[in-house]
Amino acid sequence: MRLKSTIGAAKPAVNPPQTTIDTYGYLPYTARGVEPYRRMPMAGRTERLEMRISPEQKEILERAAAATGQPLTGFALSHLLERAREIEERQRTTVLSRRDRERFLSILESRAAPVPALKAAARRLRGRIG
Repeated sequence: MRLKSTIGAAKPAVNPPQTTIDTYGYLPYTARGVEPYRRMPMAGRTERLEMRISPEQKEILERAAAATGQPLTGFALSHLLERAREIEERQRTTVLSRRDRERFLSILESRAAPVPALKAAARRLRGRIG
C-alpha cells in the first residue's frame, strides 16, 4: 500500500477508523520499535533544498533508498553531493590532446618576452593585491 501525503489537505471532521498499512523501507517519522537510522548531526545544517518531483520519480528514489538502508533525504543528499563533486572536479581539470600538450609545453619553455597587454594586466593585479 502506498502512503499519501496529507500536507495542506483539509482535515476530516471525524477521525477515520484506525487501519493497519503495509509499508516498505525506513519511515523515520512513523516507525515505532525500530532501531532509528544513525543520522549525521545537524550542526551546521541551516539551509534547505526543496524540489517537486513526479510520483514515479519519488517511488524510484524511495525504493533505491530502502535498498541501501538510508532514509530518502540522506540517500538523495549523498548522491547529489557525489555528482556535484564529480562535476566540480571535471571543471577544474583540463585534458589536452597529445598535440595540444606538446604545444602548451613548448610555449611554457619558450623564452619569448611577454606582450605589453600581459605586462599591463600584471601591474593592475599587483595594484589590487598590494
